[in-house]
Amino acid sequence: MRILQDRWKGVRGLPHVQLANLPTPVLPLRGMSEQLGAEIWCKREELCAERYGGNKLRKLEYLLGDAMRRGCDTVLTWGRVGSHHVLATTVHARALGIATHAYLCPQRRSLHVEEGLRATIAAGAQLGVLRRPEERGIRLAAAKGVLTFLPRKVS
Repeated sequence: MRILQDRWKGVRGLPHVQLANLPTPVLPLRGMSEQLGAEIWCKREELCAERYGGNKLRKLEYLLGDAMRRGCDTVLTWGRVGSHHVLATTVHARALGIATHAYLCPQRRSLHVEEGLRATIAAGAQLGVLRRPEERGIRLAAAKGVLTFLPRKVS
C-alpha cells in the first residue's frame, strides 16, 4: 500500500493508475555537504518514470485514473508555454490512449521554455493559446494545474 493511502484512508477509493515507480531514491550530495559543512541530500523524482518523471506524476496518477474510469478519450489542461504539467500530462495520457488538448498562457522566452514546448508538441498535445484579458480566469486555473475531462464521443 502506498504511503498516501496509508496516511489518508479516503484516498483508497479514488480511481488511480500507476505511472510512477516509487519510492524514488534519496542520495547524499557529498561535495555540497563538504562545502556547506552540513549533510545535503537530493530526492531524485525525475527517476520515477521512464517516459517522463517528476513530482507531477503523483497527481496525474489520480487525475488520469479518474479520466480512465470515466471513459474519457481526451483531457483538457492549461499551463504556461513551457509547462512541465502540460508535458507530463501529454506524455502519460498518450501512453494510456488519451489525447491531450492544452491551452497555453504566455511565458518569458528562454531555451528551457522552448525545449519544453517542443517536447509537448512532439508528445502529441493539441495546443491553443490564451492571450486576451477576459481569459484571466483560465489563466488563474492554469496556475493551479487544472485538468478537465472530456467524455468519449458517442457515435
